[in-house]
Amino acid sequence: MQIEKVGLNLRDAKSPDNDGHIATDEVIFNDGDIAYYSNLPIKAMVESITSCDIPASISYSAGAYVCNNVLYTLLYLGQKTYTNMRSGFIHVPYFPQQILGKRNTFYMTQDEMKRGLEAAILAVISG
Repeated sequence: MQIEKVGLNLRDAKSPDNDGHIATDEVIFNDGDIAYYSNLPIKAMVESITSCDIPASISYSAGAYVCNNVLYTLLYLGQKTYTNMRSGFIHVPYFPQQILGKRNTFYMTQDEMKRGLEAAILAVISG
């Protein structure tokens, strides 16, 4: 599991979206900062997850497309509209059945993901 630290005001993709549009160096919000940091206790979340014997780390790049767009939008709204909102983003790996035929690909069982997410949430509410 990867806990994201930063969302960038950037949309850039290699493949088209459902409407056929390929985003290239686009800003997500014109009035937004270049980047926002998650206001969640990232390090405590990683510690809590790994204490359950589930691999976790901090990530400093949610990419430049869908995951980053979701994270940046949440952080932007937290700055502009919902100033008491805490927000972040957790990347979870594939399920075992999704990696068939893919070499060197990380995966987790549904139970491992559930335990990891529960541990992350506990760190947030106790921090």
